[in-house]
Amino acid sequence: MAQSTIETGTILDHEIGGLSQPFANANAIPDGIQDELETLTISSSDPDDAFTLPASFSGFTLVDNGDGTGTLTRPSPNGVPDTPIFTVSGLGTNSLTITDVADTGLPPVSVTDIPFTAQTNDLVDALIRAVQFSTTDTSPGDRQITFTIGDEETAPAATEIIATLSVVPQPIVVTTLDDVVDDTDGLTSLREAVTLANSDADASAITFATGPGTITLGGTELVLTTDLSIDGDVDGDGAADITISGNNASRVFRIDSGAAELSNLSIGGGNDSAIVVESELTLTSSTVAGNTALDGGAIFNNGVLYVTDSEVFGNYALSDGGAIFNSGNGRATIAGSYISDNYAADYGGGIQNYGILTITGSTLGLNSADVGGGLSSFIGAAYILNSAFADNTARAGGGIYSRFGTLDVSNSTFDSNEAQEGGGGIRNYSDVEISNSTFSGNTAAAGGGIHHDDGTLTATKRVRLDRRE
Repeated sequence: MAQSTIETGTILDHEIGGLSQPFANANAIPDGIQDELETLTISSSDPDDAFTLPASFSGFTLVDNGDGTGTLTRPSPNGVPDTPIFTVSGLGTNSLTITDVADTGLPPVSVTDIPFTAQTNDLVDALIRAVQFSTTDTSPGDRQITFTIGDEETAPAATEIIATLSVVPQPIVVTTLDDVVDDTDGLTSLREAVTLANSDADASAITFATGPGTITLGGTELVLTTDLSIDGDVDGDGAADITISGNNASRVFRIDSGAAELSNLSIGGGNDSAIVVESELTLTSSTVAGNTALDGGAIFNNGVLYVTDSEVFGNYALSDGGAIFNSGNGRATIAGSYISDNYAADYGGGIQNYGILTITGSTLGLNSADVGGGLSSFIGAAYILNSAFADNTARAGGGIYSRFGTLDVSNSTFDSNEAQEGGGGIRNYSDVEISNSTFSGNTAAAGGGIHHDDGTLTATKRVRLDRRE
């Protein structure tokens, strides 16, 4: 029997720690072996891996001898007892072998004889798809999986397929919404999960088995000191099912070191900010609302911050940055998000920036402050792309107040922003470049659209200002 060309395949993202799941990679299976399979061996380079077979699959029944060996049988016609078709050895080890039983008195095993449940017309494919994988090695990484396949014409000079299986550590699963630390209750709280992740370099994700619901912290923040993701989507619909509240008594998160990812969470009730970032945070598909601080009502960033597809609203700062305070050390990117209805007593109702700030595809609306209703940027650099500033209010700079730094605005709109003094849309004391942007319905005592006091103002590529401005 001629062998067809064999492609090298990749088997990805199999969970570990006792949870087995079948292989499914038809591209790695030769399409020329369809009849007289002689031997199939699946082995792993990692001795902690194990391969097994389910009790029944694709018309086969596994008779497990309990010593790592067994037999695959299939029904015989006319009530004859099930007939052995393959012997199996290495069950529960990192090298599993399936061998044809010679002289069974039956015709060669053919694809037409087996009622496949898998969508395949290939015996080898059906067998490989049934193999289950588990490991006690929880370290993430790749291992080499070798498939050795021979039919009756090529065995023992069989053909090998080399594939790669990437092991991803299982997440730590939170099973209670109570903020407790109790090693004897058989449950895992979010605080316990964070502590465990901080101490285990291989633990990189936290998910939730319970929800929707609210975790109310007991007076102290959650401190992250390692690369870690926390996903609050319990039912897989892409929406937040978990709310975490500081109960107006503490922050919710402090990202001290490592790169953190928070997704599908509602975060509120933070006192002295909801989140403080000293290293790196990516916030995705989440809401941060109802928090207070001196600076940075929702988020105080002193590291690297990405806010994507999220809403930050209803936050309050006694001084600067009603929603977000980006320090001189900070690099912040706001993408596809809404910063709305936030208040700062002094500067930056939505955002106060001293570092490097990029806002793209986002809306800042209904924010208010004494200076810079939507955004106040001092010393640092602010880049605004494809974004909207609407209905923000301030004494100076209803939409944006920029001073002693650089401001670059492109493909953006400023609508219905208001300043009691100057710059309904923008109040500028810095070097600013504006292109392909529209100002309409903004009001101020001086410069309804733009009030330029100092620095260099460059307007290029169709900057439109309403005649009233």
